[in-house]
Parts: sequence; C-alpha cells; structure tokens
Amino acid sequence: MPAMRKREAENLPEPVVEPQAVEEPGSTLKTWLTTDVEEKEGTETAEVVTENAGKSLETKVEDLGKELAEEMGIPTWALVAILIGKSKRSKIDSKLNIDKLAAKQSDLCSDYHDIFYDFNTNSLAVTVIQAEELPALDMGGTSDPYVKVYLLPDKKKKFETKVHRKTLSPQFNETFTFKSVPYADAMNKTLVFAIFDFDRFSKHDQIGEVKVPLCQIDLAQTIEEWRELQSVEGEGGQDNKLGDICFSLRYVPTAGKLTVVILEAKNLKKMDVGGLSDPYVKIALMQNGKRLKKKKTSIKKCTLNPYYNESFTFEVPFEQIQKVQLVVTVVDYDRIGTSEPIGKVVLGYNASGTELRHWSDMLASPRRPIAQWHTLKDPEDGDKKD
Repeated sequence: MPAMRKREAENLPEPVVEPQAVEEPGSTLKTWLTTDVEEKEGTETAEVVTENAGKSLETKVEDLGKELAEEMGIPTWALVAILIGKSKRSKIDSKLNIDKLAAKQSDLCSDYHDIFYDFNTNSLAVTVIQAEELPALDMGGTSDPYVKVYLLPDKKKKFETKVHRKTLSPQFNETFTFKSVPYADAMNKTLVFAIFDFDRFSKHDQIGEVKVPLCQIDLAQTIEEWRELQSVEGEGGQDNKLGDICFSLRYVPTAGKLTVVILEAKNLKKMDVGGLSDPYVKIALMQNGKRLKKKKTSIKKCTLNPYYNESFTFEVPFEQIQKVQLVVTVVDYDRIGTSEPIGKVVLGYNASGTELRHWSDMLASPRRPIAQWHTLKDPEDGDKKD
C-alpha cells in the first residue's frame, strides 16, 4: 500500500460492521432456515430518522451514521428469531449432533441450518447461527468472518451478517427473511451461504460457501442439518471479474458539502482487443431516479490498475443527505465507438452491504475523509443505467 494511503488507513476509524457470517473448509457454519414469519413493511432497507432538533447539525449527522450502523446490526425479523427459538434444540443436543457429523466428515467443514417454509405468507426466513474452526486468513492467525445469504438464480436480494473480529468460531444468531417466494418458485431456487473474511482496505476473501437447493429439502417441516462447506466458486464471481475501486468520502454538514476522492482502481476487466482498458470514473449524484449532478475523472490509457487521486465536491444539504444516491461507475473510454461501463458502486439511499457501511462511517465521522475499497458490480444491476 502506498505511503499516502497507509497514512489515510491509520487515521480511519474502526469500521462499522454489519451483518455477515463465516465458514469454510475444515470449518462449520450453523444456520437456521424458516419461513414462519409475518411480513413487515419498510424493514428491508434501513431508514434513518433524525431526532432532537435541538442538537447541533454536526451531532445530528453523527447520530444519523450511528443509527444507520445500529440498524444494520439488528436482525430485521426479530419475530422469526423468536419463532425459530421455540423449535430450536437445546445447546447440548445440538452439540451432540455436531460431534456425530464431525466424526463422519473427516477434515471437511460443514454448515448447520434449520429450514422452515410458511405456506401462508410465502416467506423464507434464514437464521445464521454460528461457524466453527474457520481458516486463519489474517496475519495474526485469525479471521474477520461474515456471511452473505442470497437465493440463486436471481440474487436480487442479499443479506449480510455482522463482521466478527479476530475469531475462527463466530457466533452470529442473525435472522433474514426472503418475502414473496411462492412454493413453486422456491423449488427452482438455491439458497447460498457465502462466507467471507472482511478486509477494510482490499477485496474481501471468500472462504467458502454452502449451497442448499430448496427442491432437495422438505419445506413442509423445520429442518436442521450440517452441510459441508465447499471451496469457492464465488458468490461475487462475476462481480470480482470486473475489478475493485478505492475512494474516500467526506461530508461537512455545516457547509452541505460532500467530497469524493477517487483514489485508484485495480484488476479491472479487460475491455480492449489488446487486453487492456482506458478507464475513467463517473460520479453521479442521484435522487428519486433523477441525476442531480455528475462529474468524471481523467482517462488513464492502457491500464487495468489506474491511479487517479482526483477530488470532486457536491452540494448536499443535511436535509437531503438521507435521500441521495452516489453512483460511482468505472468506464472504458472508446475514442471512436461508445464508451462502455465496466462496473459500478452505489452508495447512500437504498444501499446495502459494504456500500451502506461506508456511507454510515462517513456520516458518523463528519469532516473526516473515510476511504474504502469496493468490488465493482454489474453496471446493468438496478433500475437505471449510469
């Protein structure tokens, strides 16, 4: 890491961690799957509500960031966790089952989960419980594991557990719900638990994954079982091929200024015949699907690892900061034809995962630049093109 970015990294606050869980070969991941859930409105996306008008503007922004972080860390479907808890076996009984399976699976890691489908609400709830004996991916001999949970083939809705710091046996106990999944559709879907090692300044390493084809289990009853953790195909397989981008965010509430510094990108997808690209970065400020302002960096010729260090400022009043989206798109410049987007990152309103975490970190530390790496996503994802 260049000296300049090392200094930035040293000044960064401890990242606000959000839902994630981990598991891997030689490890075990314990999860529950259930669908005995009531649907609740407005819980899938964290909403931020400001309170105490008497507070200073800067304090309000800090509170906003903290509220976002807290909401990201609380299981959205508390009712499901309660219902699951009623059918959950005792800790001693569960441990016995773990030991029996461990004796059969030699060195392979496994995933433990409980599945229940509610035919009345067509909802599928998943509780990620724990992981055991994960591999050590950090220099200190530990990992910072978390779990992404999603359904194939669409992957439209993804959940993440909190990150658990410096542990190889994390306890998650977090519940997520997939709504509006008719039984006929469920039979064509596969539930995936993708386990990652969190890294603030580089791409998160995927430890392994567990795939559960729903057609292979009886959704008419609650199911508890361990499954072997498989080597990585990569939940983000397509995303990871697009590359990664690092940029910092800084918000000054009193001035209503949002500053974005595009630092660098790496491992970008090859777009040109010669095996390279001519990348530049577009930054668009959006609200309600309308572009309020856009800016772009210079073009870097013939490289898949461009360095920019270019700063851009947007006017965003505090009253508006909860409503805007920041869309960062890496584009391959074409002098003759049409420039083609390589991948993008969406932060702010309706964001999730590491993007929402970065946004909440920025709000929780007004006036302070917060830098973070992001994996580029498919530019076609979402309701709009950038």
